[in-house]
Amino acid sequence: MTLAHRTAGDPPPNAEAARAALAAARAARAGELDRWLAGLLAGALPAGADGVALAAVGSHARRELTPGGDLDLVLLHRGRADVAEIADRVWYPVWDSGLRLDHSVRTVNEARTVARGDMKAALGLLSVRRVAGDHALVDELRAAVLTDWRADARVRLAELAAMCRERWEKQGELAFLLEPDLKEAHGGLRDVHVMQAVAASWVASAPDARVKAAHDLLLDIRHALHEVTGRSTDRLVLQEQEAVAQTLGVLDADVLQRSIAEAARTITYTGDHLWRRVERFTTPRRTPNPETNTPSPNPPTPSTSDGNTSATNASDTSNPATSTPHTNTPDASTPDTGTSGTSAPDAGTPATGTSGTSAPDAGTPATGTSGTSAPDAGTPATGTPGASTSGTSTSDTGTSGTGTSGGAGASTSSANGPRSHTSGKSNAAALGTGSRGSYVRSGYLSSSESRGVERRPVGDGAVEHEGEVVLARGADLGDPALVLRVAAAAAQAGLPLAPATVARLAEKATLPGTPWPAGARDALVSLLGAGPAAIGVWEALDQAGLIVRLIPDWERVRNRPQRNPVHRFTVDRHLVETAAGAAALTREVARPDLLLVGALLHDIGKGWPGDHSTSGAVVARDLGASLGFPEGDVQVLETVVRHHLLLPDTATRRDIDDPATVKTVISAVSAVPGREREILELLAALAIADGNATGPAAWGPWKAGLVAELARRVTAALSGGTPPPAPELGPDQLALARHDGAAVRVTGSHIVIAAPDRPGLLWRAAGVLALHRLVVRTARTVSPPHSGAGTAVLDFTAVPEYGTPPDPATLEADLRRMLADRLDVAARLERRARAVRVRPGVTVPPPRVSIVDDASSTATVVEVRAHDRPGLLWRIGQALGTCGLHVRAARVDTLGAEAVDVFYVVDEEDRPLTDPAALSSVRAAVLAALS
Repeated sequence: MTLAHRTAGDPPPNAEAARAALAAARAARAGELDRWLAGLLAGALPAGADGVALAAVGSHARRELTPGGDLDLVLLHRGRADVAEIADRVWYPVWDSGLRLDHSVRTVNEARTVARGDMKAALGLLSVRRVAGDHALVDELRAAVLTDWRADARVRLAELAAMCRERWEKQGELAFLLEPDLKEAHGGLRDVHVMQAVAASWVASAPDARVKAAHDLLLDIRHALHEVTGRSTDRLVLQEQEAVAQTLGVLDADVLQRSIAEAARTITYTGDHLWRRVERFTTPRRTPNPETNTPSPNPPTPSTSDGNTSATNASDTSNPATSTPHTNTPDASTPDTGTSGTSAPDAGTPATGTSGTSAPDAGTPATGTSGTSAPDAGTPATGTPGASTSGTSTSDTGTSGTGTSGGAGASTSSANGPRSHTSGKSNAAALGTGSRGSYVRSGYLSSSESRGVERRPVGDGAVEHEGEVVLARGADLGDPALVLRVAAAAAQAGLPLAPATVARLAEKATLPGTPWPAGARDALVSLLGAGPAAIGVWEALDQAGLIVRLIPDWERVRNRPQRNPVHRFTVDRHLVETAAGAAALTREVARPDLLLVGALLHDIGKGWPGDHSTSGAVVARDLGASLGFPEGDVQVLETVVRHHLLLPDTATRRDIDDPATVKTVISAVSAVPGREREILELLAALAIADGNATGPAAWGPWKAGLVAELARRVTAALSGGTPPPAPELGPDQLALARHDGAAVRVTGSHIVIAAPDRPGLLWRAAGVLALHRLVVRTARTVSPPHSGAGTAVLDFTAVPEYGTPPDPATLEADLRRMLADRLDVAARLERRARAVRVRPGVTVPPPRVSIVDDASSTATVVEVRAHDRPGLLWRIGQALGTCGLHVRAARVDTLGAEAVDVFYVVDEEDRPLTDPAALSSVRAAVLAALS
């Protein structure tokens, strides 16, 4: 019964050969056990006896029993009086052999009753496999358990989800644990078995080949662990990792840990998608009321007293390919992979299809489909009828017929991201047209098409569909910024990317070349700026191989373990967690884009030999240039990565009362002349984000206080630093300003306006751009010297929220109407705002409004840092106007999803504000406009 142990003198095996040997050993052991157990049952039964069967559940049912695993057996019978004697004749030899036995003796009805009330028993019986005895008895049990499981799927899957969450909370995430439980941790073997159980309910498809490969790797590691220790343990402790690595033929414990992390992340990612589908299934659906066009709840069909449902209930197997309530097909152009009229296989079983066959015996390949009892569990599954296969079965091109736009005059929105505003007509290109099907099963509409699900734009090239982000119809796969822009839209909306969308982007989309275009870089910053919501989206891109294609140096840190109990995550996940934490600190710095990218790269040197700060600075410099940052910004990034530990190390190891300590920090932040304060801000914010992402042992109130005090002292010693630069005009803008009257020039995304200066000119022009669904990325406004007639020049860079840009002639005409006071911008925007349906997006830091002292002797400088949204410049300018202020000059920059705007304002007498109360009133008015 036991496997031979490899001796210390044996040469290390090849990894592939070692794993093949372990798999062969499990298969041989399963066969040997089956033959032995069949012999025990035959010897225990009286001559000619029938109606008794020995069945396996758990790991032996799946033929995955490892040396330290438990043998789980059920003795089934049809009410025999002598069953106890038969059981003793089977169980005692098993106990005598030294095997760990979990056993029960049941009739089919008894087993069915236990499964209804005990989730663990139900999960085991879903994979029941006949070992010996009466075929029909095991088939009967399997069919009964599956019928109950599918009939009560809404209740049972909600219970299963809660049980899994409790286990994950207790065991942690397998990919990031130094001493993980290979079976029970999140992303471990147990989660794959749970996925198979969910698939048996027909709510989601069976685990795909990637999950199966990840499961097999973890199973081999568990097998090797049992061999090495000689014990039944699933926790891979540090002292056993080298021996396990050697048994598996891999280089060392670090390589072993990286392979575990890779497998666990694959399982976790697929599981996340599966549980979203379960949540949609278990949440009562709300279907439109045909009279009021309002949603109404659609309650589940109750089961009958014996656990079976009526002829229209969820266990009905008629035409499952068209009737399963979980189908998610955002694009009707891709064929469904489900087979019409085919009964769903058990969790983890193949479905290749012949009609009318019963389940095969243990060890026999399963081929059954329509009208059959499901084949034995424990063999691979290739699909579930009516369920889309994760990552492959649905497309996302946004074809019409998948949603309703809400009717004429409707407006759609996604909070904290671009909003679509349509007036007088629906935006069919972005939303598609409405579609409702009529097929109803189990009291639920069968699919997204039959529920008239709306496709809401969330960004350029991206729409929301059933709680996921998919590609919009007409999205340009040749656009090098598309991948990151769609990812950023999903993260900013707080939504996951649909697996089919990620797969399509990985296969078809063009990626940015070197250096990256500005749009791709801004999209990366916007993605990171979404905070915790960015982590899941980043993981989706990583699972599809897109991250290492975008940032090749990422491969060196991907899944790299950190042999330090202070760290909670692998290196790559720590970098993403740090960037997500830095998003909450973007109001603390003048350059949120450099903070977010610096946080993403601060430990990138851990993939290289030597001091990671030094090697990381070199990598950051190269990556900064590849991302298309200007040379000055590249130097700042390099300095931030090189000195990312400067503040926490200095604050905790040096005397901050010593002037030499402050001088040391000043010397480091002066590496880029003129940007000392900016670098200090970045280092202070990064220290907080890095510490929090590392773990509670690395960051606490005491350390945070020391770092903050050191940063304060260095700031005071930097003698004011560099004020925000005043806007300047180029020769083209100055030439336009020399025209009499008003002049408007629209060239692509570049818009220049020259007009007689007057209060409110800036925010009215920004309002016209908002009316045309344009998002202001940069703006420079100034009244040039010697203009004679007091001409102001406004220079905008604006891009569409999504879709194609507006017609330049129409935009120019509206700008001229605004200048001639023939367009009521405020009224138009207010009407649109009332029509917008706001969707909750990610939580963002509150805006910050500050008065920059001594930045100008002729104007008051107001700096606004806020999360960008359509109409932001309009709101700020309008608030300044209500305070009686005139914007003499403005410098507006949108960095990713964060706006950093500087306004030079004067009062009605063309003088700066000096009264503290007036300054406080201005701050309050702008904050109120942004809240």
